[in-house]
Amino acid sequence: MTALIKPVRPKVCFVTRGRGRGHAIPDLAIVRRLRESVPGIHACFVSYGTGTDVLRNGGEEVYDLQLGTNPEYNEVVVTVHRALVDIAPDLVVSHEEPGALLAAHLLGLECLFLTHWFTTWEHPSTHALRYSAELIFLSDKGIFPEPPGRAESIRYCGPVVRPLCVTPSERDALRGRLGMSNEVRLIVVVQGSAAESDAPLAELVLKAFRLVAGRKRLVWFADGDKDSIESRLLASDTIEVRDQDPALERWLLASDATITKGTYNLNLELRALGVPFVVVSSGHNHIDDLYSQRLSRQFLWAGETEPDDLARRLEEEMTRTRPAPDTSLLNSGGAHAAASGIARRLRRPSEIATADQSTT
Repeated sequence: MTALIKPVRPKVCFVTRGRGRGHAIPDLAIVRRLRESVPGIHACFVSYGTGTDVLRNGGEEVYDLQLGTNPEYNEVVVTVHRALVDIAPDLVVSHEEPGALLAAHLLGLECLFLTHWFTTWEHPSTHALRYSAELIFLSDKGIFPEPPGRAESIRYCGPVVRPLCVTPSERDALRGRLGMSNEVRLIVVVQGSAAESDAPLAELVLKAFRLVAGRKRLVWFADGDKDSIESRLLASDTIEVRDQDPALERWLLASDATITKGTYNLNLELRALGVPFVVVSSGHNHIDDLYSQRLSRQFLWAGETEPDDLARRLEEEMTRTRPAPDTSLLNSGGAHAAASGIARRLRRPSEIATADQSTT
């Protein structure tokens, strides 16, 4: 009698919040590390909206929930439940989708919760945290009060930065490849997911740019809002509007200063590369604002800032010594720590004997 032994691949399903890029990008970095830690693992994604697009562009298998930009909690529970029935994973990892915790619980599946912020226990989204086996916190301890009774089940991993295609030592050569002489001051603006109509910035930046001394160039990455930005900036030899660049970090590193609206992941990348930057926030995301004030040397409120003040802040950043690159972010220590926590929860691949009897 002979038994055919074959390994079973552990399957982990990431439920990635689909609003904007801020959840999908770190999830891609974590899964990359997870595959290194657990050879043969089957990792797949459930998402919607922009999250689905980012994950598919990253080459991942995605179950698209086909939900709107900001779905209701009940919609998420029902559609994720349906997806998990179809996928049948061994482990579920929810990135700031509390409804996925309840959906997994109803199916008897262990679920981990990824987040980089906590809110008060009375908030409805935190009630679902009771269904998480572990909270994987993608930042540092001490920034937010911990949910009551969960201190022992929180794993602090630090921030996650995606793998970047450039290193700080390449800056001079990179500026040459981009046709940027040392005499030209390059200011980069990254639009982020907020449309100009929702978070206006163009007029302020244009007036401030005109006040900056010396030879200069402004490159604005519009992220799907190109026509609107071009109509406001009146592109010229010194002003250029581009769509989002998958290798945006080349321009960030080459810049003498970058302006952001406070996008958390972008600010981390700037810190990782040692790029001076100014945050001009419209106040629409208080979590991003909190982190921006921790990460940036220059934080401004858009509605309270005059062009001469923004120009002065840019001058300060371009004349000061550039910040030192953050090697812990460049080495993606947060992604490695998060992947290790997830791998620890996965059951080891077992050997299943499949009846393949033969009589000799």
